[in-house]
Amino acid sequence: MMGMMQGAQNILIPNPRDIPAFTKELQKYPVNVFPGLNTLFVALMNNEEFRKLKADLEAKDVKLSETEIRSRMSQFLDEAKASLATEG
Repeated sequence: MMGMMQGAQNILIPNPRDIPAFTKELQKYPVNVFPGLNTLFVALMNNEEFRKLKADLEAKDVKLSETEIRSRMSQFLDEAKASLATEG
């Protein structure tokens, strides 16, 4: 929910136990929020490719302004309302 409130894109990883595939998928997207369990974080930190990715992400220092967050959230809510209107 926190990611949605920030207007972040949510990515579902169907098999998070496949750490190499998980890491490869993470490389495709900027990361705003990363929820998970301790066992997942330990497995990721034990993966060399993820450690390289982590260093790349820390170097980018990506931040969203409050205006950008509000804009993305507004767009998300408008799309959700439109979707509900067409389904109902």
